[in-house]
Amino acid sequence: MMRVPSRGPAQKAAAVLAAFFLCTVTLCADSAPAADAETLKTRAPVFLHGGAVWSAASSVPKKLFTTSQAVRSRGVSAHPSGILLFDSAARRLALKDTSGAELSSVALDGAYAWLTENRVLVRSDLYDEKSGFEFALYGVSETLPLKLKKMWTARLDCFVSDLAFSQDGALYLAGGNGADSAHCVYKIDATGIITTPLRLPWQGFFLRVIASGNTIFVFGSGADKSARPLKIWTGKTDSRVLTETNVEGLPEKSSTWFGYGFPFPSVYRSSGSIPPAGAVDSAKTSDSAVLPLARVDGSVSLVRISLTENGRAKAAGAPAAGVVAVAEQSGGCFLPVGTAGASGVPVAAGKGAPSFRYIAHDPLADPGSFSLATYDGKRINFSPLP
Repeated sequence: MMRVPSRGPAQKAAAVLAAFFLCTVTLCADSAPAADAETLKTRAPVFLHGGAVWSAASSVPKKLFTTSQAVRSRGVSAHPSGILLFDSAARRLALKDTSGAELSSVALDGAYAWLTENRVLVRSDLYDEKSGFEFALYGVSETLPLKLKKMWTARLDCFVSDLAFSQDGALYLAGGNGADSAHCVYKIDATGIITTPLRLPWQGFFLRVIASGNTIFVFGSGADKSARPLKIWTGKTDSRVLTETNVEGLPEKSSTWFGYGFPFPSVYRSSGSIPPAGAVDSAKTSDSAVLPLARVDGSVSLVRISLTENGRAKAAGAPAAGVVAVAEQSGGCFLPVGTAGASGVPVAAGKGAPSFRYIAHDPLADPGSFSLATYDGKRINFSPLP
């Protein structure tokens, strides 16, 4: 039976918060002058806020142009030849310059889309109670005119809460099923073969997934900040399963994971921290990630962790992760945006220490406040957004 998607009781209870984390703000905004040509050349990270596309080339955000309300936050990405946007009402994928002028576009059938600079994942509108949604992955041409190449299609019972591409081109798709009975992480390789490296009983959180180097990190983001076990699951990209992993050295008065995480350091530029398929990470041997940690006082810290081995973990044959650094008062990681070097250009092309930009927003602590945050591995700087 086909129907418009609806969620079970637990998912409906968390629907308001899910909307905060998974949808874009759609307020009207005036357009701004186009960015300079260098911004396009370097494929600086971009993001959607307030009904407009913004550049995160600098720690001070720059508004580029307004867009349709049918463009969602994960439907925008930097691209070698401009900026990609998916309009769910028009069912089109468009490539635009920094003034908002359309350079090229193609029809793309789907209700939702997740974009990187060289991949687009689309999901059908209707949900089938037996087989779920239909998903399709397309490769995106780097040059004009814009062209799509279908790579695979699949039907999955998955309400997506996050996704990531690994360096070998595999897609890791995380979410819950329509019956509110399980959380799953699906791995779909470049040929369309599907495996399920993680399946958990329903626990009412939102699964998040991070691809960092050749390691996959998964954690559950709470719908609120109530204390929960601080579990994560990890595995190498060639692993068949993701394994529960102890995190050692967490700060005192930790409560729960809350928000999104991201790889660090990283060369990924795509909006939403979705790395381009086949991207080469200059820090691939570090296998570290940054996770959002809610504290008992209601604040959210960024905790950078790295896979480690100590005597106890090694003796037990269990993986362990250790805390590398803690940055307090993150403002909440509402949406990862991408990486830029100290000069504002992508790390692979720029000089200086890398920094990661994200939208800082905590819908529980301060629903009306948004900022572009810049994280350098230890500290966080903020530039307010309107």
